[in-house]
Amino acid sequence: TTIRAFSGIKTIIITLKQGTSQLAIVFAMLMFFCTCFAIFGMAVFQNSFSRRCVSIAHPVPLCSSDSAFSESCNLANFSDPTFSTEDQLIWEPGGETIIAGSYPWEEFCDVFTGDNTSSMQFEYPYDPVQGLYHTCGLDIFRDTPEGYGGVVYQTCEVVGNPGFAHYDHIGGAMLAVFQSTSGDGSYDVLWRMLQSEPAVFALSFAYFFLIIAMNTFLLLGLFVAVVTGTFSRVRQQHGSAFLSHEEEDGTVSVFSSSSSPRKEHRGVGMMGGYLPNITNALEQNATKKGQLKHPHHVRNRSRPASVSSMRSRTPLDLGIEDETDDNLLQRYALGFMASKYFKHFFSFAIVLNLVAAAADQPDTTDVWREFAQWTYYVCCGIFWLELMIRFTAASSFAAFQDESFHKFEFVLNVITLAGLTNPTTRLELVACLRMYRLMVYLPTLQ
Repeated sequence: TTIRAFSGIKTIIITLKQGTSQLAIVFAMLMFFCTCFAIFGMAVFQNSFSRRCVSIAHPVPLCSSDSAFSESCNLANFSDPTFSTEDQLIWEPGGETIIAGSYPWEEFCDVFTGDNTSSMQFEYPYDPVQGLYHTCGLDIFRDTPEGYGGVVYQTCEVVGNPGFAHYDHIGGAMLAVFQSTSGDGSYDVLWRMLQSEPAVFALSFAYFFLIIAMNTFLLLGLFVAVVTGTFSRVRQQHGSAFLSHEEEDGTVSVFSSSSSPRKEHRGVGMMGGYLPNITNALEQNATKKGQLKHPHHVRNRSRPASVSSMRSRTPLDLGIEDETDDNLLQRYALGFMASKYFKHFFSFAIVLNLVAAAADQPDTTDVWREFAQWTYYVCCGIFWLELMIRFTAASSFAAFQDESFHKFEFVLNVITLAGLTNPTTRLELVACLRMYRLMVYLPTLQ
């Protein structure tokens, strides 16, 4: 006997078998581009990732020293809060890697040596021990009224690579390119490029952009294109691996025929999962009128002509003459949802809410902060209005709550409202989750 639950695996296996040669070609192209990028990176960033900012001997308050702490440390004896007197200071030997206050938590650096460095005395800190200029503590060095001359107790030394991804040899270079291509952790490689070689700042961005464009988007996209194209051909020959057996045999719903419902009801706009309720209501209405003998499943080949004509009609066209005044609000709500402006209006509200969230930053101006706050209130009211329209269009409360989309929107509205009543919680930012609804404008992602 055949296990029907696993019958679709045959299609997937055949797809992989037929697409092996094409996938091998794409993989070979990917390796070729990675090798080219790795060789170029070695020419520019070789031995760059191994340099890090380290501390040199510097004075610190006696009680803050972790290497020379003694009984002489007594906070009661410190009369000078600036710790400027010599008896309150002690010299740290240095040699420790500098820990940055933010990502990437360590500072990569560059050094300048040679005869042409005399002009750099006003631009970069100088290490008299090694006799070189470096980029460590550059913000401290330039934080003076003259624009230079700040005391810097740091220098740039070779301490070793931070991991396996670097450009010292071809193996590490390939790993660095693969890490940049994958997108996960690619920012680590970019940060090291920018900090270790600031002189080629623009070249680093261009190099990184080419890796993402060629490897991530183009070549990895070809992998997906080969698999999906081969799968489409195999599905036509051997059947679908995902469609149910009723759909393969031709037994489908009246409103789920061979023509795509998305194309049939594109004018309805973004219904957010509400379209099944409307079609079910139309089927029931048609059944009451005797237009449809089988409201749930019929054969495509034996579909009544009245059903085909009914598909081309709008929700308001079906049974308007038989509707009572009790269903007047429901009919108007359905008609409003069927309008293309319904989708565009609430999509605009989603974009406006995203703009407000982007502008609502801790260091933003008062004007933008006030704009974001008022936008939160307006958008929250708009989305509550949308939920009321969908509730009015539903045939009953049970039909309304059966939709997962309605439950999700209701929870978002409640959380957003709670965030607006207590701004310190920042719960109003949860409304940004609605950005997924904008995929309705990108048919490929639907």
